[in-house]
Amino acid sequence: MDNPSRSNECSEDTLLVEVANVARLAARELVSADLADDIAHDVVLACLIKLRTGQLVISADAFVGIARQIARHRAIDHLRGRQHRRMRELDFAHEIAESARVWMCPELALRESELSTFHRHTLRRLPRRCRRAFVMVREERTSYKLVAKRLGVSRGVVCADVVTAQRQFRVGLLEQGLAVPPAPRSTARRGGVQ
Repeated sequence: MDNPSRSNECSEDTLLVEVANVARLAARELVSADLADDIAHDVVLACLIKLRTGQLVISADAFVGIARQIARHRAIDHLRGRQHRRMRELDFAHEIAESARVWMCPELALRESELSTFHRHTLRRLPRRCRRAFVMVREERTSYKLVAKRLGVSRGVVCADVVTAQRQFRVGLLEQGLAVPPAPRSTARRGGVQ
């Protein structure tokens, strides 16, 4: 006579072999053979734990179907994770490529120092209210309305002060050869009539 525990082990082993094959095939639809083997191994271990702890009490056919779903979900999770990693790596590479480090390039340190000095000198030459309006709007990102309230002037005066400051910066940059001159304004009117 067969030992009942022995036939139980055989049926469990047979079921797990079938689960491994189904999981491997399901994963192979989405990922490489090596990764599919790893996923199948993980699925078999997860199923074995659930079987032995009594968490799964279902038919063998349903168990194989669940194994197929688990394998597909793990393969999809792997693909999503790989895609997220690629995106993070591309973002990082783009960030590194776009931002030259000052310590890597002495010319950048010199240029940065020159621009900083230019910025300070240009700000000092501006009238006090104009300087305050420019700094608050452009550098501190304060709204025009709030700046007008703080300075006790109208919103239009703040706009004019900011424009005046921007013109001074533009003129200074042109004098140093650091900016492209603005395109000449066209005298043409709407509809091409002059």
